[in-house]
Amino acid sequence: MNTGGRQRAFRDRVVALCCGAHPRVGACSFVRWAPREVLREIACAWLAAIFAAQHDAVLDWLYTTRLVRLTHACIHSATAISLYIPATGSLAKTSKLLADEYGTAMSIRTRVSRKLPLFSLSAAAQELKKYSMLPSNGLIIFCGITIDTEGREKKLILSFEPRVQLNASLYICDNHFATNILEEMELVRTSCGIIVISNTGAEVSTICGSCRKAVKTLACNLGNSLQDSLDDHIQGRKNFLLSALQLANETFSVRQEIRVPEVALGCTSEFYQDLCTPGLIPPSLASLCRVFQVAQGGECGFWQAVKFSRANHLLFQEQELVEEFFRKKEAGNGLAIEGIAGTMQLCERGLVDKLIVSQNCDWWHLLVGVNPPSTGRVIYVPSEKECYEYHDVLSKMRFTEWIAQNYQIYGCTLTLVSAWTAEGRKFLGDTSGVGAILYKPQD
Repeated sequence: MNTGGRQRAFRDRVVALCCGAHPRVGACSFVRWAPREVLREIACAWLAAIFAAQHDAVLDWLYTTRLVRLTHACIHSATAISLYIPATGSLAKTSKLLADEYGTAMSIRTRVSRKLPLFSLSAAAQELKKYSMLPSNGLIIFCGITIDTEGREKKLILSFEPRVQLNASLYICDNHFATNILEEMELVRTSCGIIVISNTGAEVSTICGSCRKAVKTLACNLGNSLQDSLDDHIQGRKNFLLSALQLANETFSVRQEIRVPEVALGCTSEFYQDLCTPGLIPPSLASLCRVFQVAQGGECGFWQAVKFSRANHLLFQEQELVEEFFRKKEAGNGLAIEGIAGTMQLCERGLVDKLIVSQNCDWWHLLVGVNPPSTGRVIYVPSEKECYEYHDVLSKMRFTEWIAQNYQIYGCTLTLVSAWTAEGRKFLGDTSGVGAILYKPQD
């Protein structure tokens, strides 16, 4: 089945759901009388929303993977060029800068030492010519010669628009790529502030991925409610709450000691009603804050806050998806498939609903054959070392990166499962890192 056929088949399945196959959708009276053309438009819009959310998560993973690879790249001599151009910069001035650097590099006496920097500079200049104008967030270019684990030299040329607006310009030629600016930008974009308030105290923390950092704590001493009057107890609780909010406001908003796009504020029941009082939360903190109730403070309250925060909901979605996969697998109803060969065959037939791939799997995608590439055949090998056993390789790429760029042609969603959770590690060990949930049972 070709690409268009797979996408049409997937769209028809969505329309079938809207026509009543799904128990929750089928109960809607609108679905019973609406024309099929209208249902098709609704299904297409719903499908586009699903793909957009999934694609954002996949792009996040691709971006992070490339950043890690650049950071740990082994560079041949001082040939790594890192070029940061803000949106307010000038392509002409940057081209002149590279031309001047090229002229300076020409004066290097040793031919071997001169050849490598000249390649990086000329590659950066050629990459810059691809852009007639700077993207809205700026432009980042990395060029250099890297050395892989087998000791082979590889030319690396990469240019892209950062996802956060770039405000500083930088040019550096060194023995490593300057990725520290990118790391800070990514940390700001993906971090989340966590505040947990309970009668045992208040804790201000941040979390990014699986990394948790405790920033500040505030002890709570409300005294003995039996000895103190009720008014004193209420006033003491309010003063503690105001102190905790002031501490969080100074950390995330006023002084901006830590920059985060979102703050999740969880509090126990005795403080929740007070927090709902209009004007109690400072306006600068309220613009970032989401308030919800947790069962208790401490470690349990912290993880409840993480679960409710938007910045880390993908981790819990991964857990639920992997649990669903193993439930269908254990049921033996033919709705789950594991292994890269069988999964990709069903993808080609357009039968895969949810494709699941572990971020830590070592599979490689090879296109083997003769030019043109359309005459080649696809081979999946479990390690990079086995790639060198084939001599007629037209293209080679890690399977995780290849599927992240091409999964949409199969009309399915893609979830890249991390190994941070027990479910993710189990999936990697039991399935070799590749599996799928199907639309209908298969033998």
